[in-house]
Amino acid sequence: MICISGRVKHKSLVEDYVLNLVKELGVDQRRKWTLTVSFKSRVEDDCMGVCIDDPDKEIDIEIARVANGGRVNFYEQMQTLAHEMVHFRQFMYDEYPSEREAKNLEYELYAKCFPWSELP
Repeated sequence: MICISGRVKHKSLVEDYVLNLVKELGVDQRRKWTLTVSFKSRVEDDCMGVCIDDPDKEIDIEIARVANGGRVNFYEQMQTLAHEMVHFRQFMYDEYPSEREAKNLEYELYAKCFPWSELP
């Protein structure tokens, strides 16, 4: 199950994007898991995003609207979401969360999975 919450532009587009990322990352949709993506004013430690693991596979991703003293635009939020989705996959398959892998994949995933044709 996927839940998108908080103030975000183009919510249905973000839902499609998350589904595309789930498919591209090869996360088994038949397994029981819950993913909540929350868009918040600020995220802990002034980060742009964070992925929080749970033993019951209820995973939370938080995306900041403000980080490092400035606003985070929609496209930066979507790139950050791609980064955090790599951690989501790592948690789903009980892998150690690798920042290197997430950073290496975020641009490619963003370019490939974002539903560009749905932008207004």
